[in-house]
Amino acid sequence: MTDLVEPTMPPAEADNLSRAQGMVKSELANIQTSAVGVVTANGAAVRQSVALVIGGTHVDLQQGGALAVVARGNLTFQQGAAQLVAAQGDVQLAQGGAQIVGCAGNLDLIQGGGGLIACGGNMTVTQGGGGFMAAGGGMHITEGNGGLMLAPMVEAQALNVGVLLAGSVKGNVTAVLNTPQALALGVAAGLVGGLVFGLLSRRRAKG
Repeated sequence: MTDLVEPTMPPAEADNLSRAQGMVKSELANIQTSAVGVVTANGAAVRQSVALVIGGTHVDLQQGGALAVVARGNLTFQQGAAQLVAAQGDVQLAQGGAQIVGCAGNLDLIQGGGGLIACGGNMTVTQGGGGFMAAGGGMHITEGNGGLMLAPMVEAQALNVGVLLAGSVKGNVTAVLNTPQALALGVAAGLVGGLVFGLLSRRRAKG
């Protein structure tokens, strides 16, 4: 395994770095061109490296990969791949992707994507998209794609989406099903389901 490099740390902080059984623990972890197991730090900066799990108060990952990247604060993820990216603060995902991306704050997605993408705040998408996308605040999208999108407000330039459920929609949006159509389809499906269930119940009663 390549040695860990700590170019920005004071000597005292570098000396306190723990490297036991693939685990890196430090107040500040600056990892470059390495393969490690678990990284836990107050501030974690990972460059051109891979890890199983990266966690910290603030995490900055560039040109790397991990199964899970988790931050108690804000998280920056650039040119990487992961199964899970999650933060209690904001997330910026640029030129990368993950199966699941979630945060309590705002999410900025630039030329990236994921299977499930959700945030508690606003979501800004530039040339990106996902299978299921949900925002507690507004969605601001420029050249985006999605399977199912859910938000109180969507403002878009060149958005293509399968199903869009939003309180208000502005801009250039192409949707297979928008909110009124999806509601109408749901009502129709409920009526058909109720009719089929009723017919089956009658047959069972006669039998």
